Amino acid sequence: MPTLQTSVASTNRTANLDPNIALVIAYHKPYGVLCQFTPDQPGQRTLAEAGFPAAVYPVGRLDMDSEGLLLLSDEAGFNHRLLDPALEHPRTYQVQVEGAPGGA
Repeated sequence: MPTLQTSVASTNRTANLDPNIALVIAYHKPYGVLCQFTPDQPGQRTLAEAGFPAAVYPVGRLDMDSEGLLLLSDEAGFNHRLLDPALEHPRTYQVQVEGAPGGA
């Protein structure tokens, strides 16, 4: 199984970033990785493997069986501003499925 790699694993926040500015990371979450830092069951792969800076959290979720863009941030209100239905804004999703979609 390939190891998770990220270009932000070695970021030193005190040396490279202003602590008064929110950190936002765009990350391509691979297939088979939970969209959280702790496993639900032993042996599950998580975002902890990627070595992100401390105190960042996923903004939104992708299923373990999905891959794609995942935002992470250290700003508490960022998730709320992007995902709260009361703060509606346009979104576009692209998906690829195997086989032909069928009725439920």
